[in-house]
Amino acid sequence: MEYIHFLDSDDWLELNCIEECVRGALESRSEIVWHDFKIFNEISRQITYDTFLKELNLEDNKLLSGLQIFQQLKQPSFSWTWPGLIETRKVENMRFELGIESEDAIFGMQLFALSHKIAILRKELMYYRIRSNSISQHTLVDKTSKGITFPPHQQDLVQAFGSNIYNIRHYQFAYSCAIICLKMDEFLKKEKLHDDLRKILKTMIEVRAIYAFGGCGFEKDPRNVREICSKLLNYTSRIRWSSKLAYHYPRVFRILKKIKALIRG
Repeated sequence: MEYIHFLDSDDWLELNCIEECVRGALESRSEIVWHDFKIFNEISRQITYDTFLKELNLEDNKLLSGLQIFQQLKQPSFSWTWPGLIETRKVENMRFELGIESEDAIFGMQLFALSHKIAILRKELMYYRIRSNSISQHTLVDKTSKGITFPPHQQDLVQAFGSNIYNIRHYQFAYSCAIICLKMDEFLKKEKLHDDLRKILKTMIEVRAIYAFGGCGFEKDPRNVREICSKLLNYTSRIRWSSKLAYHYPRVFRILKKIKALIRG
């Protein structure tokens, strides 16, 4: 059996991480070993413990299916890539979506949906780093792009929104959520899944669609978020009325937005 462990370039593993994971995988004959991790805040220089596994109250060394784990989630949202070991054959036909944020959302939802033997290892074997100017947006406090360098795949957004980093990042997030919803919709149509699992994944798509349709409220749409959202109309039960207005009646939305700005100004 062959396994793979992903890791972001600015994070790091404990020296015994792979050894512990391989031992756990071989003993349990699992497809995935999911371990805990610590969080290192580069700005405050503090280390804290992640509480996600603890909050799920999953038993150590017990094999679970993706459905069983999804049923324990406190919120209908799931992302997973690097806190664990994965049997290589599970990801042979999987690829990360380029040019979006939260690419681990598509990966995690699909991987766990297709997995039936997930082992829980309650040990902190990795450090997740929070740093300034991260694509995870932990330190978004300024609306200007002064001092910020954007990667090549975001240069179209820089051209569209100029120096407004708030619009660049929030539009990028809306676009990313739209792509996530679209890919998960294609996944549901392709795979034969348990009805309970299908319902959970549909709810997860509906939650991401809130932010996807939020992209319809921007004055510019360089990546055609509106067109992508036209394929997601089956997932609009949770989106805000303002996003519905922006999608269905963009001119009315822009007029009301200008009136609101005048009142506030």
